[in-house]
Amino acid sequence: MADADPSCSPESQAQLVTALSQAGVGYQLELYPGAGHGFTVPDNPSYDQAAADRHWTRLTALFAETLR
Repeated sequence: MADADPSCSPESQAQLVTALSQAGVGYQLELYPGAGHGFTVPDNPSYDQAAADRHWTRLTALFAETLR
């Protein structure tokens, strides 16, 4: 999650963690310090190359592991 994303406040993040935990869902949330909403989209003003690289590396690893 982008920590500089006003549409996903710390309170919203906590609610998501609570809901996922109560549902018994396996999850891992990662915080991307300094990143804003849309940080993975190259033509977005909030694009953050380092955060996007980390995100896509983690996401492709998740897909490779989960969707074998």
